[in-house]
Amino acid sequence: MSDKSEEQIAKDKEAVKAMIGAKSAMEAAQRRIELLESRLKSVRSDCEYVARALGEGAHFRIYHANDWRVRSVKEIFNDIDNTIKAVL
Repeated sequence: MSDKSEEQIAKDKEAVKAMIGAKSAMEAAQRRIELLESRLKSVRSDCEYVARALGEGAHFRIYHANDWRVRSVKEIFNDIDNTIKAVL
């Protein structure tokens, strides 16, 4: 038979439940990461499409750091692209 006491068996069962819970949490986190990466790739693609549609001469007047300034669409979308690349 077994040399384990009922108390040890109960502890082992609790440890297994905890490991199963941790595995489930890790799997959920992995699915969320995959979804976020997929969405970031989609945003990146959409930004490329919009930048091409607006063309090289398009500019936006934006408010940033308590000041208004003009930035090219290409520059803005390059910044977005670089940010997404850094995350992925």
